[in-house]
Amino acid sequence: MTQFVITFAFSVGLEPRVDVTEKRNKKLKAHTKERKSRKSFVVDHDAVKNIIGVGQILADIHIEYELVPGFRFALDCCCWDNAAKIYMNGMTCILKPLLIEDKLWVVFSIYHLTNLNEMQMRKLFNHTLTFQVSAGKERFSEKAKNDRPRHFFIDDSSLEKNPADMFIELYPFDEDNGIPIFEKTDFPDFPDTTDNGIYNYEVPNINIHIKALPDPIHHRLFWKMIRKPLFVPEPAIIPTEQSKNTVKNVQTEKKLKLKKMEKPKTMVHELSFEAQNFFSEMTPIIRYLNTSEISGPSRIIIYSSCSDLLTDMDMRLRLNPLSINVEKLLNLPDDLLIQDGFYGVQARVHFLDREIVSPYFKPERKISMRFINSFLCEELDYMKLISALSHDVLIVQIFGIFNNSRSRLESSIFGTRVSDADISKPIDSRETYRDLQKSHEVLLGVATFDLSDLLNGYWEISATNSLFHPNTFNSIGFPSLSCDTLTRPINSNIFTTFRNKSSLTPDVLSLHSTSIRIRVRLAGSLRPAMREIFEKGEFFNRIFLILKNRTLSMEILKGVSDHNHEILNSHVSPGTSESTWNGLAEQYFKNKNEADSNSMDFTAVLTGYTIDTINEIFIFLEGPANSYLLTIWNKVMHLPLTDGRVLFQSDFIFLTRLYSKFISLGGVYTLTLDDSIEDLLKNVAFYVDGKFPEPCRRAIRTIGLEIFTSSVRSMCQTRMYPSLEALECLQEVLGGVRSLQTDLK
Repeated sequence: MTQFVITFAFSVGLEPRVDVTEKRNKKLKAHTKERKSRKSFVVDHDAVKNIIGVGQILADIHIEYELVPGFRFALDCCCWDNAAKIYMNGMTCILKPLLIEDKLWVVFSIYHLTNLNEMQMRKLFNHTLTFQVSAGKERFSEKAKNDRPRHFFIDDSSLEKNPADMFIELYPFDEDNGIPIFEKTDFPDFPDTTDNGIYNYEVPNINIHIKALPDPIHHRLFWKMIRKPLFVPEPAIIPTEQSKNTVKNVQTEKKLKLKKMEKPKTMVHELSFEAQNFFSEMTPIIRYLNTSEISGPSRIIIYSSCSDLLTDMDMRLRLNPLSINVEKLLNLPDDLLIQDGFYGVQARVHFLDREIVSPYFKPERKISMRFINSFLCEELDYMKLISALSHDVLIVQIFGIFNNSRSRLESSIFGTRVSDADISKPIDSRETYRDLQKSHEVLLGVATFDLSDLLNGYWEISATNSLFHPNTFNSIGFPSLSCDTLTRPINSNIFTTFRNKSSLTPDVLSLHSTSIRIRVRLAGSLRPAMREIFEKGEFFNRIFLILKNRTLSMEILKGVSDHNHEILNSHVSPGTSESTWNGLAEQYFKNKNEADSNSMDFTAVLTGYTIDTINEIFIFLEGPANSYLLTIWNKVMHLPLTDGRVLFQSDFIFLTRLYSKFISLGGVYTLTLDDSIEDLLKNVAFYVDGKFPEPCRRAIRTIGLEIFTSSVRSMCQTRMYPSLEALECLQEVLGGVRSLQTDLK
């Protein structure tokens, strides 16, 4: 059985509803006189301490929600000075509100018990649970509209409790006989089987039960939120043009007089969340809202949780949801953000091709986000998921939201826009200023998380990592303007600098130790899917070698040359021109995307680069996992440290190549440098602007970092691969290049 628990909490003002109080009091007086004249048993209520008068009506609240697709529920809540009564599906629940800081809080829980099969689970996963909250009795049920209670009964044990700290349940009171009515509060009977002994899964049967005492977990969270002022409305960002139209001129605005007996329109507030969060097993889910409703609740909090959802292990492994929870943002310099005009903080999670965007949170020293999002592994594609978990990282970006009208930029900005195609387009400074001023989001920091432990048998990872400044975070996964041009552009970083402009400098983030805590959970193990993928072997792998033994290097490169030549020889002759090679490569990429085309199968070709320096030879190769790479690995797996280093991981899965365009050069791009990488990095001119092109400097730095890399995973996570443009720039400035086949003749 699956149990869904939803707890509602409303805060109501102590002032009664003026619009209905007088009219209702007249009806109550007339009704009371009529009842007293017919009563044969009169009770002195002032002498009985267990009887509580309801007092004046404060609010009428109506709620509608659809827990499971096709099943809609509605409940009504009447709140008085001393009591609150809930009506739902013929059941009632009475409780005593809590008085907290001049506000009455009505808190109760609703339990839903049901059975769901796999088809219904998938529908629930894609369902959005929306709660519609409205004030007034327009949508009330007939029972709630016609009910006119005056007194309720409280037992002796509840009288001893402190009403300001405890939730107290009340009972109906029979006015005619002067006795309390104790109703049954257990779950109704749940039919486990049908007539033929098999449970009917086509239409799920959902049984509900109302409890005046809230769920224990929700109870603890409620008091935690009450003690800390976390009730911050999510600010809606209004575009500049729309905001101008929404400003009202107070001098010319005419006040409209309401007609007599005119009823105000009912305002409906909506709170929603994705039902997929139930599959994360990291509930409860919290939604809250501040309202301006005079005759209704001023604050609305909804807690939702689920238990025993994926008890069937076969169903758990088939669905296997992956859940990402951004829990907390710690040690955030909120005073600096507020001083800079930021009124909101937002988290964005990048994983695979998905982007998860959180709501806005008020800048505070410690922000409990509890932002959860789930995905089914089969929707993510198991091969892509396992590939990303093995060598990629999960990226969390923290954005600050500030007011559009606040001027944060200087009007004297000038510069050039640089693209990856080495084209610099001059733009006007005024246009730049307008484009930057329109943006209301500033990237404050970035954090990365390694999730590779999910492939080692762990089902859950909880990690806390530091927040880095965007300008110090070197990752090609982030949108930024490229500087890969052969000539160093003037002011090429001006856009990136101002887009990432914030008062949280790298020194400030380091001083405050700002960090992010996340939790990632799998419902089941990935090992069955990994076993199936490795048995097929339809993926790529990579190997990186730093060899000091030139004989071994030439032997490996000669083997790669013969391997590629055997594959490519059937398509072109050895004297093929470069233009013909490029056309052949273009046709290969075109046919590669066609599922029914096997006429040009270059999948087994090894691609990569080799850099021949004075004392070392760098070799990077990529190709199918079950190809000639295994032969190379068998040759170097026992290589002594004195002869070089080998970086290879046989259980890594790569879906694409990095240097597939080198097929037109025989597969491997060869460079020869007259100096070693260490000598180039020691050269002072290397760090002087204008001495070396930026792509060339970037290639040297990347190769220098590869020398100290300890694993293939770290190379992938830090994007420690020189780009095609960087290698081309390196050969133009510092060395020569020739195809591998020519070099080994």
